[in-house]
Amino acid sequence: MSGTIVYLFMVLYNFSYFSDPNSFYGNNKKWDYPNYQQVFTYYLKYREENALLITRGFRNYYYSQANIPVFDFGGEHQPEKELSLSKLKQLEAQNEVLWIVISNNDFDYIKGEARRYIRDNYEFIETTYTGDSMEIWKWER
Repeated sequence: MSGTIVYLFMVLYNFSYFSDPNSFYGNNKKWDYPNYQQVFTYYLKYREENALLITRGFRNYYYSQANIPVFDFGGEHQPEKELSLSKLKQLEAQNEVLWIVISNNDFDYIKGEARRYIRDNYEFIETTYTGDSMEIWKWER
């Protein structure tokens, strides 16, 4: 009887979950879901005291205890909440260090010229949790 139970467990249990690219055990860079907790933990660990964080405000759960300055962009396609090149340059003029934390669903709120400017002028921070679904960018004066 116990041999039957062990046999059924071995046959029916989905062990492929452990090798599935979208599983918890898979390659985090290729994971379809952003790992906000790990990315913001990285930011909080390595940020400078005078750094401004640029991200979407609804993620404040991950850094709410840190008492840090944040520029919140995004929102139901309100033009004043979009991250444009002129807004980005204004933030650069007002701050010594900028960190941008974005996920793949934030690009609707970043204007094309601002996106190109970030790629050309900011340092891409590569971690275990940045890749297809999350990006961290840093600019220093």
